[in-house]
Amino acid sequence: MQRLRTAVRGRTAALGPTVPPRDAWVSLHCARLMLAGHAVTAAADGTAGGAFVRAGDGLAEAHLRHGIHIGRQLGDRTLGVLRDLPPGRAARLAETLDALLMSWSRTAPEVARALDIHPQTARKRLRRLEELFGDRLSDPAFRFEVLPALRTRALTVPRA
Repeated sequence: MQRLRTAVRGRTAALGPTVPPRDAWVSLHCARLMLAGHAVTAAADGTAGGAFVRAGDGLAEAHLRHGIHIGRQLGDRTLGVLRDLPPGRAARLAETLDALLMSWSRTAPEVARALDIHPQTARKRLRRLEELFGDRLSDPAFRFEVLPALRTRALTVPRA
């Protein structure tokens, strides 16, 4: 691995996941998706220079990038209520919704710890999410759909 890193020093390169020879195209596809994602991130951050991207470390991201247009459609349907909010508030609520969905007990203190915010701030955001999404927050089908929508949003919407 170090020889490969040395060989590409100063340039951007990607290494796809290890696969059987008959699936080499999958490895190449993953590497290309991760390179495209790196290019978008570097352009948004204003960073230049080379990078070594290992697609095997980001297979979930590669999977989302492969279906990014579908993810956006899913996001429009499940997260549409955030569209009418100021961008900063929408980003914070999306982040809070993600923390809520990823938490085990779905309590304000657990969400606050995940986001490194005060529990009262978490409670305020959770109440706002309840206003926006209502009973859908407890619907397993909605929760299943909104997670990839949130992940796709995180890949495509610049942080506020």
